[in-house]
Amino acid sequence: MKKSFTSFSLLLVLGSFFPGNSLLAQSVPEAEGRNLVRFNAGSLLFKTISFEFEHAVASRTSVGVGLRVAPKGRLPFSNAVADLLEDDQLSEMKTGNFAITPQVRFYFGQGVFKGFYLSPFLRAAFYDAAVDYRFTVYDQQRVLPLSGDFSAYTIGLAIGAQWHLGRNFYLDWAALGPHYGFSKGKVTGYQTLGPEEQEALRQELRDLDDFPFGKIRTTVDQAGAVIDFDGPWAGLRMNVGIGYRF
Repeated sequence: MKKSFTSFSLLLVLGSFFPGNSLLAQSVPEAEGRNLVRFNAGSLLFKTISFEFEHAVASRTSVGVGLRVAPKGRLPFSNAVADLLEDDQLSEMKTGNFAITPQVRFYFGQGVFKGFYLSPFLRAAFYDAAVDYRFTVYDQQRVLPLSGDFSAYTIGLAIGAQWHLGRNFYLDWAALGPHYGFSKGKVTGYQTLGPEEQEALRQELRDLDDFPFGKIRTTVDQAGAVIDFDGPWAGLRMNVGIGYRF
């Protein structure tokens, strides 16, 4: 997957620098502009900043790349999620992420950047998280600071439509974008633990070993805890954005 992602990204970058006299580029009207930059306003609901860049390479085809950044902070809607899962520690978790998404768009409207489209894409996402994990030893609460990071590599297909609003402005609606791949990461918490604390923490983390998706391995000793995991990863892209063509 990493090799495929690198090759695909290189192909997109090279495509954005096609010479002006190429047969593909000749089919794109110069006066309208071959580039479009887009701000995905819908991402703000999830405390995320997201931009995309497109470069037209044919009359109905573009290549591009998306960048997404979520500053480290509490999870979006964390209180509601914690109540739903009956786990109040989720509301205290702090996390951030960065993602890069090379993509190709095939438009089925009157020209590039217009109408219904299909967009195969690859995504590399990198996350970090931290939480003061609470566990109980003989009815007394203990706290172990946990922190870690993981990466996810996925491939997917976005379905949506884009409309010309007037002048150089466009409205984009990415209606559905499922993607699937794999992830890998590690979470650690280093703190001196006595025998009773080790056993109590080991018992609480043991349920993670039975996680049905992927492999999770936990190690608890006198120095703290280490949680390694790898396995499948899935996501869904949906957004509304405003673009400017130039």
